Amino acid sequence: MSNLIFLIVGIVAGILGTVVGVASLASYPALLMAGIPPVYADVTNLTSQIGIGIGSFFSSLRELKHHGKETFIYFVLMFFGGWIGSSIVAVESNASFSKIVPFFILVSAILILLPKKRRQIGMKLGAKRDRLIQFGLYIFVLLLGIYCGYFGAASGVLFIAVFSHFSEDSFPVYNAIRNVAIPGASVISIIVFLQHFSVDWKVMVPLAIGMLIGGYIGPIIVRHINEKVLKVFIGLCAIALSVGLFIKAYHI
Repeated sequence: MSNLIFLIVGIVAGILGTVVGVASLASYPALLMAGIPPVYADVTNLTSQIGIGIGSFFSSLRELKHHGKETFIYFVLMFFGGWIGSSIVAVESNASFSKIVPFFILVSAILILLPKKRRQIGMKLGAKRDRLIQFGLYIFVLLLGIYCGYFGAASGVLFIAVFSHFSEDSFPVYNAIRNVAIPGASVISIIVFLQHFSVDWKVMVPLAIGMLIGGYIGPIIVRHINEKVLKVFIGLCAIALSVGLFIKAYHI
């Protein structure tokens, strides 16, 4: 494949990553089609996705304006979680875990498609419950970081599934937080993986540039499309991905 093709694939992957949370749906198969072995394709793909984080950060400054502190905390939690997960997978195969992942993603898809229960007008959560929910989100993000470093498939979908029900922010806001926080796990995972595997840099560079461009375009799309439409699209994509991973894991 030429650099131009990988650039285009990167743009598509960047848009999918920032809008849906499944960047690898476009990039990983392209790397395999280029003849790169699965393990090295995985590391090359993960390294390229740093471009998504950079592009989405600059594109989402409007949404992140009043959420810098929490975004930084989520990034740090993803970083430490990614370090734990990638350290495990560097010495132990994640093959057995692949049989469980399709069910995680399917449940996430259902959660995304289910409407969020609205509180009655005038009712507010107590401060104590607010703190408990926030603490729960911190724990979830740390665990998601471990998952992201260990396996990683559709980690963005899992993030959206939980935040769509427990975050008081709008979809564009917590989607922007997701796009900036999740690369925290990618950064440390890359550092760990590069000690054991190599990256195909000739492929990675155009792919990463494409992902940076797509990562910038994605939040703009999110800003202009109805939230319900986006959630239905994300949910359906997640269901399709869970079916594909189920077939692959169980050799159907």
